[in-house]
Amino acid sequence: ALAIKAEKEAKEKEIEEAKKRVEAQKEEERRRIAEENAKKFAQKKKEMEAEKALKEQRKKEALERRKEEARQRQEENALAIKAEREAKEKEIEEAKKRAEEEKKKERELLAQENHSAFKARQDALAKEKKEKDEARQAALEARREEARRTQKENAALFSESSSKGTENTEATAGNS
Repeated sequence: ALAIKAEKEAKEKEIEEAKKRVEAQKEEERRRIAEENAKKFAQKKKEMEAEKALKEQRKKEALERRKEEARQRQEENALAIKAEREAKEKEIEEAKKRAEEEKKKERELLAQENHSAFKARQDALAKEKKEKDEARQAALEARREEARRTQKENAALFSESSSKGTENTEATAGNS
């Protein structure tokens, strides 16, 4: 009976130890699974964080790209506005030059017209003066001619009267 009892106790002990080993194995398996799960979770978390960081990075890059594009558009707009303003200024400058050239041409034409009119007036005055001088000269010539004729007539009259006077003097002398 002792042997049976000892055998029974040994079997129970063996069963107990087998249970403990199975329990230890299960515990080890649970611990290993928990560790793997923890590793998987950590890996998943790390991947999600990496993905989130990547999304953030892409978002940042997209924002930077939009900012750069906006800056470039603004720069292009500023350049376009500047070019447009310069073109308008150039156009205005050219219009001013054209207007100035037209004014200059008008002044030149006016000066030519004035010169022509002045020359025509001068010519007319010169012609009038010439005509007056010629008329004066002709009148002077006529007066001289008249004076010569009068002088000749006077000389003729004088010589006639002188010869009559001589005759009268002779006749008077002959009567005496």
